[in-house]
Amino acid sequence: VTQGVVVVEVEEGSYAAQVGLQKGDVIIGINDAEMKRTRDVRQATQSRRSYWKLTIGRDGQVLNTVIAG
Repeated sequence: VTQGVVVVEVEEGSYAAQVGLQKGDVIIGINDAEMKRTRDVRQATQSRRSYWKLTIGRDGQVLNTVIAG
């Protein structure tokens, strides 16, 4: 994975932790939009949605998952 937003911390008990995000994950995309900066992630997750489609880089693999909003 050459670009994306690196998860530097996941607070215990947070929604990020509950859906399985881990420190070191790279958020590559949300709802098929590229994530290049932290601001991109904030903007993509601000609106209320019934779900988010995440593309995440972890340990050299690219994972796709859908989480409830």
